[in-house]
Formats: sequence, C-alpha cells, structure tokens
Amino acid sequence: MPRNDSIAALNLPELQFEITTHLGELSWKQNRNGAFNTQLGISTINQANTFEGREFIPAFRKYGTGAFLIEKWRSKNFKFELETGLRYDYINQKVYKWNSKEREYNRYDYTYHNVSGSVGAIYKPNDKLTTRVNFGMAWRPPNVSELFSDGLHHGAAAVEYGDTNLVAEQAFNTIIAVDYLHKNFLIQVEGFYNHINDFIYLKPTLPATLTIKGAFPTFNYTQVDAVLTGIDLKLSYQFVKRLKWEGKTAFLNAYNTTDKEWLVGMPANRFENTLEYKFLELEKVKNFYVEAGVESVLKQNNVPLNSDYSNPPNAYNLFNAGLGFDLPISKNQKVVVNFKIKNILNTTYRDYLNRFRYYADEMGRNYTLKLKLTF
Repeated sequence: MPRNDSIAALNLPELQFEITTHLGELSWKQNRNGAFNTQLGISTINQANTFEGREFIPAFRKYGTGAFLIEKWRSKNFKFELETGLRYDYINQKVYKWNSKEREYNRYDYTYHNVSGSVGAIYKPNDKLTTRVNFGMAWRPPNVSELFSDGLHHGAAAVEYGDTNLVAEQAFNTIIAVDYLHKNFLIQVEGFYNHINDFIYLKPTLPATLTIKGAFPTFNYTQVDAVLTGIDLKLSYQFVKRLKWEGKTAFLNAYNTTDKEWLVGMPANRFENTLEYKFLELEKVKNFYVEAGVESVLKQNNVPLNSDYSNPPNAYNLFNAGLGFDLPISKNQKVVVNFKIKNILNTTYRDYLNRFRYYADEMGRNYTLKLKLTF
C-alpha cells in the first residue's frame, strides 16, 4: 500500500526492511584419555536493520559475542555418559528511533550479559533401553521487535506494541526421556518441565484498534512468570520388512504463574499416525516409498476466559499422503524427489496458532513437490 495518495508515492512501499546478518564461530575439540572429550569455542553476531516508509520497527545494530565450554565423559563399556556445558554471552543492541517532532533520531542502548549451563546424563543398561536426563539454565534478551513494535503489522493483519521496559528471560528446564527398542517395536517418551521467569509473549489487548482500513486485533508484548510442562511420545512398529506404522503425540500445558491463569497462544495437543510402505530396490529408482497418515489436533481449551478476539477453533483431522524416491545420476550424485498432499479431503479448519484464524480458514488441499540434487 502507498504511504499517501500522491502520484509520486504510488510505487513506494509503505513498509520496507533490510536486515544484514554476519555470523562467525570458531571451535576447538580435543579427545583426552579416550573417555573425555572437550570442546571450546567462541561465536559472534553482527546484525543491522534499516527501513524505509513507516517505522514499525526502528533501525538498529546488534553486536553479540559468546564463549562456550562443553565437556563429555563416557564409560569404558559405553553404558554411561555425562555431559556438561557452560556458556557466557554478551549482547549489545543500539536502536535509532525517528523523532518526527525534533526531526532527529533518539538513540537507545541495551546491554545484556549472562551465563547459561546444562548438565546431562545418558544410561544404556542394554541394547534395548536408553535413559536420558538433562538439567539446564538458559536466558534470552528481548529482541528489538519486542521492545519497539509500534503499529500495524501487515504480515499478521494485527496491531502490535512493544515495551521498552522488557528484561531478559531466565529459564530453568528439566528433561527426562526413555527410549525402548524391542524387535520391531520402538517407543520414545520425553517429559519436560520448564520454569521461565519474565517470559515474553504477545498478549491480546481488547478491544481491537479501529482505523480507516478497518478494525485490527491488537497485541502487546508482555512479561510474566510461566511454567511449561509436557510430554512428547513416539511409537513405531515394523509389521513386515517394508511396512511400518509410526505414531506421534505432543501434550503441552502452559501456565501463567503471575496472574494464575493459562497462557494464550500456546500449541494445542495433537496426534499423528502414518503408514509407510517401501518398495523393492530397482536399478534406476532407489528408496521408493509411499505413505498415508492422519493428523489430529485437539481444541485448545487451556486459555483464559474472555482473553482473545475469538474462541479457540474446534478440533480437526487432516488426511495426508506422499511418496518419494531417489534417482541416481552417477556414483556420487542423485536427485531426491518428494511429493506430498496435505489435507486430501479438503477439510475446512482453522489453526489456533495462526492469527489469520480471526478472518479466514486455513488452506485447503495443498500439493508440494520437492527436488533435491546431491553432490
């Protein structure tokens, strides 16, 4: 959309960003006494954002440097493994926000630094069973969009406002996982508990903002203390040599401990079931398979009352199918072909995480063809 109605401005975008990012990492590894493994490293980021037109997110420069140490130990019988990691990060963000009254840029300077760490263990008593446990501490500074968003976000058809007083998130997480393999049956279970201080999220702010272009849902970046718990489950069974079933389940509870209520904008619980059949190898076609499955997403009932512009959409089931194969070109080259059809039955549904659900349904039947050439 043009910024104004003048003829000269008709070909100018209302909003345009250009972001340039440079990343660097240097690491060093050493094996000591066979059982120990050490990794040291540093990483850097240099990022710059400029804009033209309306200032939704201001211009900024981001500088970051981190140093990390990872130490691993494995027993002689390979049944027990320990790993610990430590990382220090320093991040500086310089923001240049245009002041139309003074006709100059106001400069904001944000500096963050903190330590992250983790301790984990893996125990394999036999070839069938693997157990894992991990304790971690991490942090994340607010990005510029969370601090300074101001106005209509055309990509989301929503009005968003940042908060310049946001502070860095601090997370403490625990993960416990078990893998069990017996003949043709595999089960993988992973449970997690994540306590986050000053969790940053987009909170719907009622009522909607009324503009000459219409009414737009409005959101503010907000911080609360939160607890995220859940379970991820994966099952698979090989019926015969070429026929396999795989099922996945994901459950998540996200609770706002500051306001004693559920968090908005969290994924709904879901299930996936897939059957895959692999054909015999041919001279010119390799790894040929076909698959069919159903994706079931439940209704997100864990939301605060009267906290959003519309109620969470109903549960839905999507039937999907696909096939794939490799076409060898030479000894070291091949073309990998994958063809997918999502939502075969053209089901009408809306996804809770998609903010366009306020206005429209999700896409109907969708075809995807991927070609990959390996070297």
